[in-house]
Amino acid sequence: MIIDTKTSERLSSIILERDTQTRISCFLIGIKQANAGVLARVEFQPMAWEPFSLLHGQFCREIELIGLLQRVTEWSMNPVLYFETGLSNIGHLCGLQFVRFLLSPFAMDTQLYRYLALTHALYAHLRFIPLLPVDVPLDHRFLAFLRTLETIHGQQMQTQISLLRNLPISLSEEEKEEIVGDESRRVRDVFQRFIMELTAAV
Repeated sequence: MIIDTKTSERLSSIILERDTQTRISCFLIGIKQANAGVLARVEFQPMAWEPFSLLHGQFCREIELIGLLQRVTEWSMNPVLYFETGLSNIGHLCGLQFVRFLLSPFAMDTQLYRYLALTHALYAHLRFIPLLPVDVPLDHRFLAFLRTLETIHGQQMQTQISLLRNLPISLSEEEKEEIVGDESRRVRDVFQRFIMELTAAV
């Protein structure tokens, strides 16, 4: 995602404020909780080893990262903010459409491929650090953790690319590219709305 200089500077000026940290962490935690809810279903159904081991590892990592985000954030004391953030997050989660993957078991089919494309897009595009001016110091623990989080996402994304390429499903290369493109646009749109919300709200 690319933002203009004014928005980047605005974000850098507010990102360490309690209300902003709270909004960012609630946004990320909401997405990770939804993803963990989908991934938890993998634990209780038969699946080939390669996708199971990948999805099981991601489930464990999502739970871990939720706990770390809760610990590293300086939380707001404003109860109204949590109400506003909750409403906003409902909209963002609806935009990502996680509910598509809660209605039927995973199988080696287009739905699994679409889910992998969505999570690949989340790892690729939910990145706050590149939106900040290059001269912003990253020694504060919240920013340092966001950078660590994005590094972890990069590692998970590389593993997932291999599975997207090799998953044994009957989709043409054009169909695969279309699915990946659709999910990527979905995530970029949600993230852009959140950033615009964030920089306008504080």
